Amino acid sequence: GLALAEARGRPIVEVFEIRNEDTGQLVPSPVERVLREGIVVGLANHTELISREGVARPIADSGAPIRGPNGTIHGAVLVFRDMTDARAAEEERLRAVELAAENRRVQEASRMKSEFLANMSHELRTPLNSIIGFGALVHDGEVGPLTPDQKEFIGNIVTSGKHLLQLINDVLDLSKVEAGKMEFRPEPVVLTRLVREVVDILRTSAAARGLRVTMSIAPEVDDIVLDPARLKQVLYNYLSNA
Repeated sequence: GLALAEARGRPIVEVFEIRNEDTGQLVPSPVERVLREGIVVGLANHTELISREGVARPIADSGAPIRGPNGTIHGAVLVFRDMTDARAAEEERLRAVELAAENRRVQEASRMKSEFLANMSHELRTPLNSIIGFGALVHDGEVGPLTPDQKEFIGNIVTSGKHLLQLINDVLDLSKVEAGKMEFRPEPVVLTRLVREVVDILRTSAAARGLRVTMSIAPEVDDIVLDPARLKQVLYNYLSNA
């Protein structure tokens, strides 16, 4: 950025201010070594040239002696190459490499998650189906008569088991999980019955804390169409937190 008239007669380090990019320290001008040793000298990497306006530009640099016919050194030629575009291209390449590596890590994590869930599918469903099946047999009186309270409690166990199985099935359906979608299955629902099932499931937990849960449902919303499993999930979470 300097005119020749501004540069002539000034020390080389003032005309060409070269700094280390990492430390900000001044780097000795290669011209001094060229004149002293008569060899071609290049700058190390990560150097920048400070312009007249104070703007730093990454550079590649080399200095070479200018010799007369008898080999005497008369001066030096100093060549700078602006590395801004090359540096940007290299940074872009490194970002692409990092992104590719991150994508591989994400894919591997996804594969391991899918493999884990696939392996766990059988382990989770088998005992739960057994609980539901035997609970239904007891509830229906297949193994002997039950008192009204026993029948009610066994019914709560079967209902909770079916609800849990539905949630597990949703988690294990990887296509929905990966797509970020959750399928809704609306159907006519008697809200009083559904809410009562949730309250009954949590009744013992509430009683253990000295709490009593009551329900009140407006008649006009008792017969509605919604996904009962989803509403149960929401209500169960609300009540459990409360």
